[in-house]
Amino acid sequence: MIRPGGRDCYPAFWIRDFTLSLESGLITAAELQHALITTARHQQAEDWHTPSGSFVPRGAIPDHITFDGKPIFFPGGIDKL
Repeated sequence: MIRPGGRDCYPAFWIRDFTLSLESGLITAAELQHALITTARHQQAEDWHTPSGSFVPRGAIPDHITFDGKPIFFPGGIDKL
């Protein structure tokens, strides 16, 4: 996965940051395909009402995906609900 700045300081794949990097022209078709498939695989399967009262609709795309495959639907840290 491509991380902002190309460094190891980002602990997840941030979809917004990846899409911003597409204009660089340096992303290969294979890398783009991998990112799209990863994103699609982590869409929310069912409507989800979080304990805090937020709502994530079925089909939502996560804000970011941890490298161990956990989709995070809210901006911020790794463990946000």
